[in-house]
Amino acid sequence: MGTVACARSVVRACASPGRLRIHVVTDPGSAAAAGRALACAADGAARHDVRSFDGAATLAGRRVRVRPIADEKKASLGSSALNYARFYLAELLGVASGVVVYLDSDVLVLGDVAALADATFAAPGAAPVAAVPRPWKPVCGAFLNCKDASSVAALERLGGLSAPYGDLDAFNAGVLLVDLGAWAAAGLTARVEEWINANFDAKRPLYKLGSNPPLMLAVRRGFEALDARWNCQRGDRCWDAGPAARHWAGPEKPWMLAVERDAVDWLPVVADLNRSCMGPELLLDAAFASCSYQNPRVKCRPGRGRPRKRGGAPDEDNARGRGLASGA
Repeated sequence: MGTVACARSVVRACASPGRLRIHVVTDPGSAAAAGRALACAADGAARHDVRSFDGAATLAGRRVRVRPIADEKKASLGSSALNYARFYLAELLGVASGVVVYLDSDVLVLGDVAALADATFAAPGAAPVAAVPRPWKPVCGAFLNCKDASSVAALERLGGLSAPYGDLDAFNAGVLLVDLGAWAAAGLTARVEEWINANFDAKRPLYKLGSNPPLMLAVRRGFEALDARWNCQRGDRCWDAGPAARHWAGPEKPWMLAVERDAVDWLPVVADLNRSCMGPELLLDAAFASCSYQNPRVKCRPGRGRPRKRGGAPDEDNARGRGLASGA
């Protein structure tokens, strides 16, 4: 559901949706259902297709070993092998050059992604990726394990980092622009894989979470900074001040309606999708579909009318790590 809503938001916010080619990346078992819903969501305004990604087989074939995430709540968000699809976009899409806008399924777009792609990577020798920096997010603690001496030593030895907290800048890869040619030239896929394997082999984890830290370690400061409006997360000042993309990072996803504001911020986008685009595999129940998003005080809950506890398990759409890549 999140992926389809994301696709619909991309199309609606684009001044020239005919420029877009929307690729939904999903597991092979969900490809047919996702394709039907995507065709409806795109509404004939944008080219689109579904790309199957067997993450486990891809990682195994490339001898990449992913360390399990110890935190149970975070493991449900980051353990899926589909989260690593963003590192294999050229192979997935069958192209060697061009700009791809990669979006997590818990993102709603309010700005024009084609215009964003036009304005990014414009300078000669531009970075291979672009993302919104997070200077307030401490690299040590939030991402890297800097408390354990052996982990710090491994980070310094393997990456040539004089001080992990000083040589890296934090960013969130839920909204990520990739210049495929520059990515390949920089050998970023191999560098990311090296960090994933190093984390697996280390005595103690080098980093927390799943796919974001190894990308940060591979890129370091070599990324183009996007305006904060393009990855506005709940609680950020930009949420109600002209965001270009709202991102529900964390365990409480918009389709859970765990926060009352979600009935205002997310539900209107999917209200017309539920019956028109969702097949029986994806259809939300009647209790959810009839929620009144006009009143932010109305507590709308999916799941056959049963209330969900705050911080409950994410639904399958996010647990599987489905992503959306839009080539502009």
